[in-house]
Amino acid sequence: MIKKKKGAIVNIGSGSTVVLPSYPLVTLYAATKAYLAMFSRCISLKYQHQGIDIQCQVLCCLSSSLSVWWRLWDIA
Repeated sequence: MIKKKKGAIVNIGSGSTVVLPSYPLVTLYAATKAYLAMFSRCISLKYQHQGIDIQCQVLCCLSSSLSVWWRLWDIA
């Protein structure tokens, strides 16, 4: 990407870091996604002048195995 002076990197974040309050047993997940969002912002600043676009897409509503787990524990 640096040689071509163009490219894109898309990281997948989570709304749990911004919208939802912290839930027990999901702290590590939320912390990891918060790190990913900040890392994406920082690395984007480093490589934007080289034509590389780095984004972190934050998804709020998603049906996954984790959402099933929340229902089993009656957390959400």
